[in-house]
Amino acid sequence: LRTCVYFLFLVWCFLGVAIVSDIFMEAIERVTSKRKRKFNTATRKFVTVRVWNPTVANLTLMALGSSAPEILLSIIELLGNQVFAGELGPSTIVGSAAFNLFIISAVCVMAIPSGQVRYIKETNVYIVTAIFSILAYVWLIVILDWITPNVVEIWEAVITFVFFPVLVFIAYAADIGWIGSSEPVKMGRGAVITADMTAEELKDLEADIRKRHGQNISREQVAQIMEIECAEPASKATYRLTRKHHPKKHPSGVKPPTTDPSKIVPISEDDEVTHNGANGTSQEERCVFNFVFMSVACMETCGKVEVIVTRSGLLQFPASVSYRTKDGTATSGEDFKPTEGKLTFNPDEVEKSFEVEIVDDDRCEDQEEFYIELFEPQVHKGKDSHPGALGDLHTTTIKIIDKDIPGILCFDHENDQIEVQGKTDNDVKFDVLVKRVDGASGQV
Repeated sequence: LRTCVYFLFLVWCFLGVAIVSDIFMEAIERVTSKRKRKFNTATRKFVTVRVWNPTVANLTLMALGSSAPEILLSIIELLGNQVFAGELGPSTIVGSAAFNLFIISAVCVMAIPSGQVRYIKETNVYIVTAIFSILAYVWLIVILDWITPNVVEIWEAVITFVFFPVLVFIAYAADIGWIGSSEPVKMGRGAVITADMTAEELKDLEADIRKRHGQNISREQVAQIMEIECAEPASKATYRLTRKHHPKKHPSGVKPPTTDPSKIVPISEDDEVTHNGANGTSQEERCVFNFVFMSVACMETCGKVEVIVTRSGLLQFPASVSYRTKDGTATSGEDFKPTEGKLTFNPDEVEKSFEVEIVDDDRCEDQEEFYIELFEPQVHKGKDSHPGALGDLHTTTIKIIDKDIPGILCFDHENDQIEVQGKTDNDVKFDVLVKRVDGASGQV
């Protein structure tokens, strides 16, 4: 009976820690995903930028939040034991670090579905953190076994603490490109928009959008397309809150693909795959399929939207991959025609496209989206078929911008003057012109 009571009490404690940790992590994720408005002196406009660098946030607040229980346990044990290490504190911290290094890494690798691959995009930051993780264990051996066995002196503790800001600075330098090579920023599709983008660059981007979507679209619609094609993925806090408060946000079980941003507002684009594939097989030995873009914007009046699929790696054999649409906030039949099919690549053919029909209606709606996913990749070697692989961008998001915009009401002039002759106690009437710009659908 006592064993059962202890077990139930232990389960109750674990549930309490899980609830508190979830709220604590959600609060930290809200802080690290905070944004601010920054004035761009070149364009004379305000842009939204991150307050926290993602790498710095993960190494500081996020790491503190996930390691808070064992750190507090060690501190409480030290203060109650005359600053002598007990049986729980150090063992808990080192054990947690070892668990993260080995078990979590193993689970992440084993959780990848068969036929799919995952890539380490920020290899510079990964190399820095991996080196420091190994050095941490080496440093513990040095100070606890060689220099002062079983004793941590003040100078050793200070040096150990100094390693942390050094790690954060080096990782930050690797993240922003001070350490290691970085690819040049591309303009147009797949570009990054920063607070330092010039007016000429913004004009070129707007011209490219109007060329693809029509010259008669409003400036508000141009801004929406810019936001879709050049905006960063949602943060962990966004997805956590979505799952918590809107569990049926993605009824089809498909969520928009995500990547960890390294700049201010990037969109992930993999034009060429160069990393290793799953199961230790290089991509030159496998056929990997990807969408070209993580998200595609289209006007409601476009009729059809073109989606491009590429393959890389093993190109000398014919290959095929199937695709299908999935509902999001846009509903099949009402907002787009459900589409499913198969793309067949000839030998040495690297790109195929297909179209999805967009349904035009007269309703004034918010921006809606649906998803297209790739599945069943196959490589055909003679009469035999072998499984291919799906890359990071095996799901793309199609965002539909509504044409039925009610417009914006504004005055013709910001300031106006009228002349009143003589002194009068009567009210003076005058005409004021109110304009409706950037759309005129419906009655307002």
